[in-house]
Amino acid sequence: AAKNMLAVAELKQQATELGIRKLDLGETGGRVQFTDKPKVDPMAIIKLIQGQPKLYQMDGPDKLRIRLELPDAASRLNTARGLLAMLQ
Repeated sequence: AAKNMLAVAELKQQATELGIRKLDLGETGGRVQFTDKPKVDPMAIIKLIQGQPKLYQMDGPDKLRIRLELPDAASRLNTARGLLAMLQ
């Protein structure tokens, strides 16, 4: 549990630096809510959506919706890590 808490803290820091207000993942996916001026390359988001439109969709101007089966904490952490890496 302490290991997960440390990983979550690191992810929060990374997300904040990218201009992500909220990263929320659950069993059936989740969403990323960006600040008004995120430090994310818009082309990275476009590539995600174009490459996997069933998994990633914009939900309004500042939210990215993620549709993935994430049954446990480990899969959610791995998905969050991968997503943040792709957005950098």
